[in-house]
Amino acid sequence: MEEKRYKYLFFLKEINEMRNNLIIPYPLQMEVDLSSYCNLECEWCRDIPVRNEHKGFLDKNILYDIIIKYGIKNIIFKGGGEPTLYPDFDNIVKTCYDLGCNLGIVTNGVKKIKYFNFFKWIKISLDANNSELFLKLKKRDFYKQVLSNINEYTKNSNVKVIVSFIVTPFLNKKEVLREFSYVDVQFKTLFRNDKMGVDFIQEDHSDSGNFIEVPACYVHWINPNLGSDGSLYLCCFRKNESIFNIGNLVGKDFKDVWYNDYHKNLTARLLSDKDLLRGCFGCRYASINNFIHKILAGVSNCEWY
Repeated sequence: MEEKRYKYLFFLKEINEMRNNLIIPYPLQMEVDLSSYCNLECEWCRDIPVRNEHKGFLDKNILYDIIIKYGIKNIIFKGGGEPTLYPDFDNIVKTCYDLGCNLGIVTNGVKKIKYFNFFKWIKISLDANNSELFLKLKKRDFYKQVLSNINEYTKNSNVKVIVSFIVTPFLNKKEVLREFSYVDVQFKTLFRNDKMGVDFIQEDHSDSGNFIEVPACYVHWINPNLGSDGSLYLCCFRKNESIFNIGNLVGKDFKDVWYNDYHKNLTARLLSDKDLLRGCFGCRYASINNFIHKILAGVSNCEWY
């Protein structure tokens, strides 16, 4: 995270324009929900409310239009649902690659990706290091199948493979690091949420730099989320809250939705509304927003500042 946050210094001009004049830049990348269906049942999934409300698959022409007309070519396929369940998944990956996109994907790893070499990185949400725990957490017995796919991705391509694990009392971190030493391992910590109702989620999240208060959100424009129903969400972390849906792209041009008055008003609130920002506790951009806030205030711990 220390290195990652520094790249946002390149966008201080855009952030200042947004903060001072509500001039909102185009996104640098987009998270895309191809599907609202999933083949696993993770009880902690944040996207269950969205999936229950919107059933179906994204109209791929909406995505192609954004890529071709507006040059947004950093595309991440993820939930909503499981992206590889999209009926035309192989073709949409190939088309985006042919259009010059830099592709990433967050997947549960159950279905093998045909064109995995087209991705810059593949992140598999595994969460278990044995079949018994996988079944306990996800209600399906696909552990060996996922493990086989991980091994094939690492042996036959230069793609960066990340394997992520939700930290629960059942998981031994040392065992995981030893068993998966051939890939990048990421541990994710969840905190208790009444909507989850899950007993095994760890209460201790002191190891994460993102479980902190967010003074303002300066980076929401960088990475919006395109829902499988065509809805455009300004926040991937809180897209289950209708307030972050800035409009639907079905039958509309991206520019008209991106620059609508609702988006501008919501941006103003994300820069100042403390009550709204309390819901951002745990967002993966929390520490980055705090870093930018210090820079803008003229305060930094950076030795070179």
